[in-house]
Amino acid sequence: MIVTALLALLPGLGLAPRATDARLADFLEGVRQATGYPRLQAKGPLELLGQTRYLGDEGDYRLVLAPDGRFRTFIGGRLGEILGYDGSCLWRQERIGSVHELKLEELDRNLLVTWVQSGHWLHEPYPLSIRWISEPTRERGGVLELGLQDAPMRMQLELDAGTRLPSRLIHRSESGQTTWSFEEYLDVEGFRFPRLVRVRAGSSLEDRYEISSASWVQGKPELFEKPTSTTNHVRFDPQVPARVEMERTFTGHLLVQPQVNGKHVGWFLLDSGAAAMVIDGSVADELEMPAFGEVLAVGGSGRAQARFREASEITLGPMTLERPYLIELDIAFLSSIFGVEVAGICGYDVFAQAVVEMEPASDYAAIHDPEAFELVHGSWQELILDERIPCVKAAFEGDRSGLFKIDTGANGTVTFHAPAVDRLELLEGRELKRAKTGGVGGFGEVLMGDLEWFSLGQHRFQSPTVAFSRTEIGGLADPYTLGNLGQDFLSEFRLTFDYRHGRLAFAPRH
Repeated sequence: MIVTALLALLPGLGLAPRATDARLADFLEGVRQATGYPRLQAKGPLELLGQTRYLGDEGDYRLVLAPDGRFRTFIGGRLGEILGYDGSCLWRQERIGSVHELKLEELDRNLLVTWVQSGHWLHEPYPLSIRWISEPTRERGGVLELGLQDAPMRMQLELDAGTRLPSRLIHRSESGQTTWSFEEYLDVEGFRFPRLVRVRAGSSLEDRYEISSASWVQGKPELFEKPTSTTNHVRFDPQVPARVEMERTFTGHLLVQPQVNGKHVGWFLLDSGAAAMVIDGSVADELEMPAFGEVLAVGGSGRAQARFREASEITLGPMTLERPYLIELDIAFLSSIFGVEVAGICGYDVFAQAVVEMEPASDYAAIHDPEAFELVHGSWQELILDERIPCVKAAFEGDRSGLFKIDTGANGTVTFHAPAVDRLELLEGRELKRAKTGGVGGFGEVLMGDLEWFSLGQHRFQSPTVAFSRTEIGGLADPYTLGNLGQDFLSEFRLTFDYRHGRLAFAPRH
């Protein structure tokens, strides 16, 4: 895993039981009245307009809230996107035109954060599980723990002692702590909404959402419906062969040579475990690529602060990405590992816009137009994206199963994430050896040991040596998936990724 990437498939949202603690129930009713949520229920939907500073870039901001928990968020600017929840499906439309349903951690995080702002978390019956962390006093407004029922994520909500309005929402995850601060509440005919929301991740990164106007809107249920994907920023040349030049390193990683701004600048890792395109800073400087914004890049064992670089185009085989944004990182460590100069990483944008075929054990990789591709090898199965990383269900000893990330940028067989190691007691009764794993953000500790078996894509691996992560930060501490699949397992297959249609195929290697 070079850039960020459920212990089982996410269960239905379900409704948590109504609070039985009388004091908590009374407190929540007081918060409900303080927020004016009943007014939104009576009048909604509500449209809020303003400005945002998102990932270091300025843009327009629009948020539409329905009283039943539906919402639509529009973020403008160069990194703009649209996020919507129709009552059952949370979706994101990206600037590159692709539309995907969000699940797992992205689903939980966006529902929790938006519902706290809209007041829907106070809807009866409660859509969240709610419990005390500390009860209110004269000096403090009380602290609650919020979470979707049966989901791993929990957030801490602090309320203002004087107003009983939400003041801070805190989420501690494998990527570190993120804090949402709610300030300067607006009163919209009795409904109160924070005029300013600050989101701080890491030590210095801060997003801002500032509201300048609010108005009630009628009808328009289509606002919340999932749109179809577009191809605004990609084109395919049918005259160019689908197969692309590829170099397989001694570690099993696959390198390709895209053209960036019409030039060959070196090898790029073809990495399904990269949630973004990446370019080395020195290469970006040579190409005079404009820099902007700021982002926290999360690797398998840590995180690093970075910025964006804009290319005019990137061409790989028959596909050309127009005006792609790449994350600038120092990836010199890859060159020392692979023994060749590595200029960047072909990650999510390539996989999101094309059908990508690859055989990790050979020198085969091909890029296809998703609208013209017909599968010849293997059969389709569901592909789930988690933070832009593909996930698939697999089984292993003890007849256990769950979701695993597919990471063509990782070596080894499978690395079980630390939360799964602890929850499933995977270290018990096993002979183990210490080792290290690393990528963007640094290195972390793993323990190596043998499994009885592991089953993936109709293939059963007998007695594989696997890794058990012990790191508490980075992608290998993800509680939503069980582990990270690497080259030693993936090399048994021809893999076909079709993100646009939410599917993946495993076929025996030719």
